[in-house]
Amino acid sequence: MTAKQFRYSLVSVIIVFIFTSFFIIWLSKEAIVETENWKPFDFDFTNREGVISSYASLLAGILSFIAILLVLLDLLYQRRTKQAEMEVMEINRIEEHRDRLDIISLFTRELLKDINTLNKSAEEFTEKEKLQPWEMNKMGFAPKTYPKLILDVDRVSFYEAMRFFHPGENWKEIYVELYKIVDFYAEAFEDLREKYKNHLSKKFDLSTELAEALDHFIDSNSRIRNSVIIQSKEEGKDPQSNPYFSVLQFVKERAVTIVQSHPTSEERASENFISPSSFKVWHDEVWQPVFNNILLLWNTHGNDPYNLESLLTQVQKLIRKYSRLTQDSLDYALHVEDYYKMYFNEKSRFPKQLKKIQREIEEVF
Repeated sequence: MTAKQFRYSLVSVIIVFIFTSFFIIWLSKEAIVETENWKPFDFDFTNREGVISSYASLLAGILSFIAILLVLLDLLYQRRTKQAEMEVMEINRIEEHRDRLDIISLFTRELLKDINTLNKSAEEFTEKEKLQPWEMNKMGFAPKTYPKLILDVDRVSFYEAMRFFHPGENWKEIYVELYKIVDFYAEAFEDLREKYKNHLSKKFDLSTELAEALDHFIDSNSRIRNSVIIQSKEEGKDPQSNPYFSVLQFVKERAVTIVQSHPTSEERASENFISPSSFKVWHDEVWQPVFNNILLLWNTHGNDPYNLESLLTQVQKLIRKYSRLTQDSLDYALHVEDYYKMYFNEKSRFPKQLKKIQREIEEVF
């Protein structure tokens, strides 16, 4: 029974009760008129049996009718109360369904923000990694909070909410597609973070090896240079006239220049700033020129009295490690760029589907 129906029934019972009350009053008045020498509070009913009996019988029937009305009213009230409880339960059930859809919509919206943030971070990282593959470039990551929160929502309850509101024509496909996409991003966030950590660890280890090899190269250069100076003094010659010494002296002077370089804050703030002590500078200004100069000396003089071959071997090792460092970084940058364009760019398939799903759910509200 609806609230409107109960009000109509209640008003009907009250109207009947009022008319019945007026009828009892009228009947009592008529009974008084039929009584001779009527006095108030006169309870002597001698010679009045007929009037009293008729009046009592009629009054009993009326009161029975009123009792039936009250019982009927009580039954209607109980039915309405039960119906009201069911309506409240239904309202609560609808609100619970709505809340679940609202939570999913909220988490999906925040997940899209995280995806967009990761996409921007990846774009910045790949650009830096391409420009300066020898540096320890950083990439920001979002926690997998929202994929986990969506997956933690009770799937059966969410399915019932979808079935109740029917967001979109193919709400079952929306339900399946949402969980498929969220499952993917829950794993993708963790997978990308682990791959980045592995790349950074590998890059750090290779950079450490390069730094140690560089120290060994500088020490070897100093040792050979000092032996040339000692030999030249013993022979009474100027070391500067020795063509092999010029190569060794070049390494010393360039090393001192690189180590003592201190860029200003304005230089560091430059978008294309390259640290003067980076492996890039060592490669372009020391290792490659030394490699070429040693080969030129061998081609010109034909002999190697100072065992520059060991120095050349170290330079080759440094160049190979540097090439490996930069190539690994470039390869990883391309991998990240392709991956994010495919799955994290706002124009890619999954973000577009998530936006569509969120829009379909929000239309319920």
